Amino acid sequence: MDSMRDLQFLAHHLHDRAMVLSGMRKTADFPQLSRRELQCLGMTANGLLAKQIGARLSISMSAVQLYLASARRKLTVATTSEAIARATALELI
Repeated sequence: MDSMRDLQFLAHHLHDRAMVLSGMRKTADFPQLSRRELQCLGMTANGLLAKQIGARLSISMSAVQLYLASARRKLTVATTSEAIARATALELI
């Protein structure tokens, strides 16, 4: 199983580098989201509620909401659903 995971990681990295080198994606196009913003977005994308995310990460529900708001701002979108779509399209989550 580890070799398959390694192969997937390598394929993802090679694809990303090819996109950057071809000019189809610029590295500066990626918003810099924090680890917590990415975790909260990813868990929300998987269907968890802010209260559940807070419990898993040992942070308050309001902290989760602040991380999601910060991610929306950085991704220049209005809703969390749009943030998830944009982060997915940018392969951030």
